[in-house]
Amino acid sequence: MLLFIYFLSGAAGLVYEVVWTRLLVLRFGNTAWAASVVLAGFMGGMGLGSWLAARGRGGLRLYAALEVGIAAWALLLPALLPPLGAAAAATGGGPALHALFVLPAILVPAAFMGATLPALGRAVTGRSRFGPLYAANLAGAVAGTLATALALIPRLGLRGASLCALAANLAAGVGALLIRPAASAPPAPAPAGGLPPRAGRVAAALALSGLAALALQVIWTRRLVVALGLTTYAFAAQVAAYLLAAAAGAALGTRAAARARAPERLLLLCLVAAGGAAVLMARVSEVVFPALPIDEPAGVASSWTAWVGFLFLRALLLVAPPAFLFGAAFPAASRVLREDPTAVGRAYGANSAGAAAGAFAGGFLLIPSLGVERALQAGAALAVLAALPLARPLAGLALAALAALLAALPPPPPAMARESFLAPRGGGRLLFHREGPTASVAVVEVPAGRLLYIDGFLSSGTSVHALYMRMLGHLPLLFAPEPRRALVIAFGTGSTAGSAALHGGAGLDVVELSPEVLEAAPLFAAVHGGVLDDPRTRLHVDDGRRYLEASRERWDAITLEPLLPCFPGAIALYSREFYALARERLTRGGALCQWLPAQAQSADETRSLARAFVDVFPGATVWQYMGTLLLLGFRDGCTVGTAQLRERMVRPAVAADLARLDVRDLGGLGIGLVLDAPGTRAWALGAPPVTDDRPLVEFFRIPKAPFARNLRETLARLEALRASRGAYAGGEAEGGLSILYRATFEPAQAELRQLLKEPEER
Repeated sequence: MLLFIYFLSGAAGLVYEVVWTRLLVLRFGNTAWAASVVLAGFMGGMGLGSWLAARGRGGLRLYAALEVGIAAWALLLPALLPPLGAAAAATGGGPALHALFVLPAILVPAAFMGATLPALGRAVTGRSRFGPLYAANLAGAVAGTLATALALIPRLGLRGASLCALAANLAAGVGALLIRPAASAPPAPAPAGGLPPRAGRVAAALALSGLAALALQVIWTRRLVVALGLTTYAFAAQVAAYLLAAAAGAALGTRAAARARAPERLLLLCLVAAGGAAVLMARVSEVVFPALPIDEPAGVASSWTAWVGFLFLRALLLVAPPAFLFGAAFPAASRVLREDPTAVGRAYGANSAGAAAGAFAGGFLLIPSLGVERALQAGAALAVLAALPLARPLAGLALAALAALLAALPPPPPAMARESFLAPRGGGRLLFHREGPTASVAVVEVPAGRLLYIDGFLSSGTSVHALYMRMLGHLPLLFAPEPRRALVIAFGTGSTAGSAALHGGAGLDVVELSPEVLEAAPLFAAVHGGVLDDPRTRLHVDDGRRYLEASRERWDAITLEPLLPCFPGAIALYSREFYALARERLTRGGALCQWLPAQAQSADETRSLARAFVDVFPGATVWQYMGTLLLLGFRDGCTVGTAQLRERMVRPAVAADLARLDVRDLGGLGIGLVLDAPGTRAWALGAPPVTDDRPLVEFFRIPKAPFARNLRETLARLEALRASRGAYAGGEAEGGLSILYRATFEPAQAELRQLLKEPEER
């Protein structure tokens, strides 16, 4: 019964970890920072709670109170985050200062969680009391991680997932109270002579191993995101694989430690082997990963179940062996400390404190300074060095030499420089590669031009297919009443920013999350025209949503093309709440233009994205250029007439840039107008909107249809709706849009029909 209760507790804890990370993405900024804050808060709080609980008497009643306290705090936390975020934004400080405001909100419930192990451990009779509890808690954590990513958030939203975890906490607390007192044992007396003399050495070893383990978890997540490409499941797969292997290690480690004559030596071997296994499996995965048919459109990966299974296998191959050994280390340490609750509690606290430091070190020190592969080797070296407090002097020298060898091994070349990556693209060479805490950025030169990859995804380039990005810069500035200042979120290759800068005296704010993208900007100077060197341009390295929340400026035009919604954190720039925030930052009559990624979503999912936009911009219209859809909305309706449009379009710089998209007059511009405002509302309003709580389109439906098929399905629906509605139904409030639509209705229908007839390769 106690093992089942602690299983529920572990499941609830990991549901909270995933949900709170996502909440902090909205309040904090990007996923990397949010995940680091949550992990540091969790591990630091659990260490503090474990240390405090180890000094008390504990028991089932204390455990039940802790579970109820976790549930109560989880109920309050969503309401606490907005004022904390507002207070942090008011200081004008960066993400690090923001973390100081948010961290206490995570530390308190995490401290309750950390106190549960010592409290429950005192209620267990017999030997090896902590190992089985630790294994049960980890097994629950695996279930919580997978359930949250695969079912709870996609089906119930963030609030629904939190309520499920809250129910598990309450069930665990009530279950503990229902256990008969006879099943509980009085607190075990400390062994004669007090704590073991080697308790300090064991605590130091566990602190260093926690540092190494959490640093490696951050690095493994980054590695899997790049390897797996377009999936939000990479983090969940890594965490689940780690916890499952660690739970198995804890279960078998408990038996091995109970039989070991020298458990301290067993602990040392586990830590050294974990470091070696981390490097070995990283190299093995480089050979095995490409052989797995996870990306094949047919065969074993053609069903959702098979796809998730192969995804999990890839994570297991990389993570499981070292995680198993890290999991086995804790029961061995518990046995060294003679199962004494006070000594085990302090050692667990030291492990959690080291893990909190490792969460920050992996994302903000190792990856930025060393890159992913060398950072992984450094994390493995730290695991070996964790055994130093347990080793004799001569053995310590050997361990230091082994750690230095692991750190100094030559890393394999970046994935984007390998033949397996370049061959399908017609060959090429790697011009630029940087690893950062938020993204892995590469520029590859192929016969068709230069390509920009972010976390393995082709986000932009110099080839013809990327020309539509220039229209993202033109549309909102053509229709803004007085375009004095514009905001571009997500720089990429700079196509959009470069086009926006061509509009007369309009100043420009550019917000880009990844410094590595900006480092690559000189390689795309021919695309953006040196816009970052323009004195009218102000550059901000920040998350787009966080920048809007912190700023009190207003813009005449805002335009953005984030990564696909399936990328961690990107969905925050597609939600109804984001559009409401952006609308508040527009001047009267200001325009917002947003890329609508119809290629990567089903037709119904695309409608959900459009519904979120239409809920905030009722006068929104749908545009299409080069087979790519754009949404254009206005704060107070479109007031720009055709005379102003014509005047703006004939400016030499603007006209030359529009000609590259075959837009040479008002007719060419109007052909891109697919649906008027009433038509857009009729198309979108039947779908549920994407919101912060219900990120409907973020999670892949596997197998995912090819991009061309998704786009053709959406275009076919738009064409049918447009044909059924006839001429433009808008009023005079839409200004020049009504004339454009009436004048180009038939040509636009013909272009849509032509697109639908062309082969999918187009």
